[in-house]
Formats: sequence, structure tokens, C-alpha cells
Amino acid sequence: ALSMTMGRGQFGATNFLFACIAALFTAAFLRAELRTSSPLVRLALFRNRRMSTGFVASTLATTVAMTTLVIGPFYLSGALHLDPAGIGVVMSTGPLVAALVGIPAGKAVDRLGAARVTLMGLIAMTSGSLLLAGMTSSQGILGYTLPLITLTAGFATFQTANNTRVIAGTVNGLRVFLPAESRLLLDGVTVDFSDTPLQSGLTFINPNAASCGCSSAGDAKPPAEATVSLSSIKRM
Repeated sequence: ALSMTMGRGQFGATNFLFACIAALFTAAFLRAELRTSSPLVRLALFRNRRMSTGFVASTLATTVAMTTLVIGPFYLSGALHLDPAGIGVVMSTGPLVAALVGIPAGKAVDRLGAARVTLMGLIAMTSGSLLLAGMTSSQGILGYTLPLITLTAGFATFQTANNTRVIAGTVNGLRVFLPAESRLLLDGVTVDFSDTPLQSGLTFINPNAASCGCSSAGDAKPPAEATVSLSSIKRM
């Protein structure tokens, strides 16, 4: 951040020094991730084509959305002559809309599919960007806010659908082999896989069995849930 903002628009020796420091820390982080048995970011996942292309698309979309947070205050203060409080109110519109659109976007992905919703999000982002490019100061706050709402709503929609496609693509083709006797024990059981910074493993949910009531004063009710961490699974 310092390498890009210091120097009042000119990239000098100080900017270059901070950029080199950032590059060194990035290289050290990547080296540590490659050497540890439990990395925060599994770099091998980027060999998956859908994962890598989804990451690039998400980066580009985020760049477009974040640009409004950088350029917006200068426009609002210089062209519309808003005070800091007014700038803050207008700028908060974008994150607020993005937060509110998340749940409807998720439901749209479930109903229409990730591919269609991804396209819808990109169309909304493109429309918002074009409206921002064509606005004039005579249109006032409303002329800036409406394109901003369109762009951020499209960004939230795109991110929801794109992340769904990426996650679905990383586990595509996964096969589970079970002995014949184990299939009877798992009849009706839902097996889920989660990979988060806090947990990585398989979760078994049995809708017919009661959960452990050790910490409850009343009787335990279904479903029962058990989690097996990947670190506890030995390689064959």
C-alpha cells in the first residue's frame, strides 16, 4: 500500500523499496506454505483450471469494485463538494448493497445455476461501470449513487456465483470407495467435506440417530453429526 500511495503520484526510490519489501515477504509466505504440512493456502489447488481461472476473474472483478472506493472520494469532494461526513454516507452505499445482495444471490445460484448468475453479475457490473463513466456533476449525488449501487450489486452477485463454481470445480471427480458392509452403516447418512482455515475434514450427518446429549439437560434429538479431521487420516 505504501509503495503505491507515497510520492504524490510519482514512483520513486522509496516506492521501489517498499515494493521490493512486499515482494520479499510474499516470496517468504509462499515458501512457508510449500514447506508446511498444514498450509493456510493450498497452492496445489491452483493447478485446477477452474480454480485458477475463477481466482483471476475474482481478482479482476474485485479490482473494478475497489477502484470506486479509491476514486469515489476524490470525485465526491472535488466535483460535488461534499464534506467528509457526506462522502462517508455516500461511499457506505456500496458495501451496504453488497451485503444485502449476498443472500438473494445465493438463492439465485441455487435456482438458476452458477453459470447464469455469473453472467448476470458481469452484466450488472458492466452496466454500472458504463453509467459511472457517463455521469456528469450536474446529476448530483443520485447520478453517482445509482451506478454505484448497480456495480456493487453486480459485484456481489458475481462473487457468489463465481465462488460456487470454483468450489464445485475443485471437488469434481472425487470418488469414495467403501466396503460392502460399510455401505449398510452409511445408509441415509450425508457425507460432507469442508476445507476452511479452522476445519478441514469429513462430516457425517445421520438424520436417524440422536446426537450426544452429554452437555444437554434434556434428551438428545436427531440428527447426529461426527467430524473426521484430514490430519487424522493416514496415507495408505
